[in-house]
Amino acid sequence: MEKPRDEEIHTATKEEMDKVRRLLVKIDKMKKSPLKGVSGGECPTCGGICDYADDLTFEYYTPGGKITIANLKGLECRRCGDQAYDLKSVGVIEEQFRALPPSGYEVGISKLGAGKLGIYFTKDLMRVMDFKPGEKAIITPITRRKMVVEI
Repeated sequence: MEKPRDEEIHTATKEEMDKVRRLLVKIDKMKKSPLKGVSGGECPTCGGICDYADDLTFEYYTPGGKITIANLKGLECRRCGDQAYDLKSVGVIEEQFRALPPSGYEVGISKLGAGKLGIYFTKDLMRVMDFKPGEKAIITPITRRKMVVEI
């Protein structure tokens, strides 16, 4: 997937940031990382040397934006920068992905006649969304090839 442009990247709300802070505080209260103090491990990617780090950042691009989680703990390669997270940090990452709705549903665009087009939503999309036939939608163009549909 290609990197989205700046105007396409979601800016985290105060509520989302507070949720991540609460998760990080919960992790900090747990006992220290079992990887703390590890140094000299071999990187499985490049064969370089991995050391413990407590300032790792996880970044993931979604069709609607970017997820960034900072202050994670784990191992980082000195040569290639590859990262491996400890179990607690993986828990924080998984918690964020559980909150994400499934994305990337493909829908067809049909010609309705008289210069009108229609979009048909799949059963899978209707199952995860909260809308029914007959409801009104607001479509906001973002770019020439991207739009937001709000129900």
